[in-house]
Amino acid sequence: MKRILTLFLLFVSFNVFAIEINSRLSGIWYNANQSGHGLNVAVLDENITIVYWYVYHVDGTPMFLITVGQNLGDRITGVTYYNTGMQFGDFNPDDIQETEWGTSTLIFNDCHSASLQYSANDPAYGSGTIPMQRLASVARLKCSDSPLHGTYFGTWADSGEVGYGIATLFEDGYMVFGAASDTSGDVGVGEWWVTGSNSFAFTATSYSVAGGWVDITGNGNFNEDAVTASYSGNGEWVSTPVPSFQHGLTTSKLAGAYDIQDVDGAIVGSLTVQNDGSVSGTTSLGCSFAGAFYVPNTSFNQAYLELDVTNCGDTVIVVGSGVYNNPQRAIAVAAADGWYGYVWKLKLK
Repeated sequence: MKRILTLFLLFVSFNVFAIEINSRLSGIWYNANQSGHGLNVAVLDENITIVYWYVYHVDGTPMFLITVGQNLGDRITGVTYYNTGMQFGDFNPDDIQETEWGTSTLIFNDCHSASLQYSANDPAYGSGTIPMQRLASVARLKCSDSPLHGTYFGTWADSGEVGYGIATLFEDGYMVFGAASDTSGDVGVGEWWVTGSNSFAFTATSYSVAGGWVDITGNGNFNEDAVTASYSGNGEWVSTPVPSFQHGLTTSKLAGAYDIQDVDGAIVGSLTVQNDGSVSGTTSLGCSFAGAFYVPNTSFNQAYLELDVTNCGDTVIVVGSGVYNNPQRAIAVAAADGWYGYVWKLKLK
């Protein structure tokens, strides 16, 4: 229990850092309240970034704005143009008419939020500021200092038993995994670190859903497509990154009423998440719990979870992680209380 509590305190401590223009900011940005237009940002080098703004004319027809901007600290600024004249299928460059539209400045607050400031030459478009958030990153350029930071799904084999599971590797070097087979399930809480250009190591305590725990250590290799690892004797883990197009996770996005499903899909309780991330609910065994989800980095669909469980014996603290699935509006949870592991799927009612 002491180990889990210590890890949790470290989980929720993270640093806010000043941003400067770099290749990791490349990707797709948008405003969630104005879905239908957005930015494609391509950082070319330390001096130049191209910003493509797919938007609309005042009459509602599509318009594609291009800014070849200068990198100035935390912002990109430059003259914005749009092109007309070339007919589809002919693609004759002599037909292009380049028009200066105005100026644009994209200011980055951090890896996942920015502000687009614009001023058009035509008063019909005016000027203004639009808050932007990251929608997707470019492969190998995710906005994190850790190349392994992310969520992975794969299979494991240990002592002749084969199962599947999900591993959540947080930016601060901590990890939570949930694994299940036909006969067992386990949840691990621990830490990971990079040992080379494509190698890493980890240590964790694994808690069985039936009760009991064991310490494990392991190491492995990774690239952009896969992670392979071996651990504590003859255990093996093979996984691939979980693709996640929808970023910008907040506690308000997690808000809702959920059924709690176990690894077999059976409903074993209910849970409600409020806009501030606070959690309350009950299990089919009569246990009550209250706690919260914490989102350490909104650019990733990962959250820490802490619950106080009461009314079913001694009060215990459950600590783990939640991974948000935007298309399904579901949360995959792996957590442990110092003796038992819990693998849940929270399905929105």
